[in-house]
Amino acid sequence: MKQLLFLVSTSLFISCTSKNTETTATEENAINSLEETYDTQVAFTKASIEDNGETLAIFNAKMESNTLLDTLNMVFAGSHMGILVYEQLSQEEKATYGGFQVQFEKNGESYEQAFKYNKNLAVKAIEKAKLFDEFADNLLEGNYEEAAGLVKIENRNENDVKALNDYMEIHMVEHGKPTGYKRTGWGLNTTNTVFHFNGFLTFDNGYVLPFLVAMTDNTVDTTLIGYKFE
Repeated sequence: MKQLLFLVSTSLFISCTSKNTETTATEENAINSLEETYDTQVAFTKASIEDNGETLAIFNAKMESNTLLDTLNMVFAGSHMGILVYEQLSQEEKATYGGFQVQFEKNGESYEQAFKYNKNLAVKAIEKAKLFDEFADNLLEGNYEEAAGLVKIENRNENDVKALNDYMEIHMVEHGKPTGYKRTGWGLNTTNTVFHFNGFLTFDNGYVLPFLVAMTDNTVDTTLIGYKFE
């Protein structure tokens, strides 16, 4: 059993039943968040499972396959999908839903991944994801000093701002200006003390530049451990 945002278990979803029911406004928001982030369509069902004698309600998302999903590491993307859903749910639904399941075709093969929510980590991850967005927004706006300044002082180099500016300039000469970004994945280290979020910038000509940022799990800490372009 791996520890990510959730307790990941391949044996968790046994004797699973699902039903189509009317969605709440917050469930619709969760569906929309998945569709907008991963450029796909989502068919949603509520499922229930038995886990060690406990019945858990499951948010089941069946997603239409696309090129983006084919390229993602689904251990991290699946965890990130889970927090997108959890963030949108009402407080009552957060107390009710015990897990998240995603299904789709990946590179022509059926793919399914299930997670049991670790709600303490989910709350932290939702808050810490804002640092990824802040870094990406600064890149879009050309605020390289602000972007590099998010890194902890002890991890900075005096050439960081120039290096980031030069790196972005090289890509803009070839691909045009950055037009947007997506946050697509989330993971953590074995002690749950370091989070990383990954995603990509898009440019005028459609070019995609992947990158990730790392940070502590402390929600009071508004700095990055570092960033890396892939």
